Amino acid sequence: MKIRQAGFLPTTLLDYPGEVSSVIFLPGCNLTCPYCHNPTIVHPEIDTLDAIEDVLNAIYKRKNLIGAVVISGGEPTLYEDLNEYIEMFKGWGLKVKLDTNGTNPSLIKTLKPDYIAMDLKTSLDKYPAIGFSDSVKILESLNWLKVSGIDYEIRTTAAPIIFTKSDLISILPLLSGVERYFITNFNRGNTLDPSYNINEPYSVEELEEFKDICLDAGINCTLR
Repeated sequence: MKIRQAGFLPTTLLDYPGEVSSVIFLPGCNLTCPYCHNPTIVHPEIDTLDAIEDVLNAIYKRKNLIGAVVISGGEPTLYEDLNEYIEMFKGWGLKVKLDTNGTNPSLIKTLKPDYIAMDLKTSLDKYPAIGFSDSVKILESLNWLKVSGIDYEIRTTAAPIIFTKSDLISILPLLSGVERYFITNFNRGNTLDPSYNINEPYSVEELEEFKDICLDAGINCTLR
């Protein structure tokens, strides 16, 4: 599959550490996280997206005003020509950050962005609950990131039921050696599964407990 269309956010200060960036949202995802806040990207309607040529033109015109491009989704590694765009943006003098769920390590290993943010959704044995049964690939991507030389972070959305304290304890060995681990709370809203909003987000105290569990295990954890 090749990139044809994308959602586009012209300017953000939040998505690339220390950089003003533009964000491309590539449509489609191979996971079914019920708490996902990008349902129109996961299951896109054609008229909600821009032609990729229009997005590229907009970024090129802004290349002296921004420092980076973030390629997000959906799941960008569904697209076989992803690296062509990464190299294009770098050729324009822009840094590139890739957001990925880590399900396609064979492609991830061929890419050369400046920064990768990989989601670790839950414990490996619970990935079938979000539509992915080959969790060995998640571990492969994570282990490769640790030795890749590419700047990276690992992040988890603390989604009730999907991610619990026992899931966190289960993934602690996987996080060994990770320099940046971020936990973000689930927020109710326009989710992929509207019924998921019945779940109560974790309290501040519960999130702080998650953070302390990580710190006690020697993992540099920050709450977002």
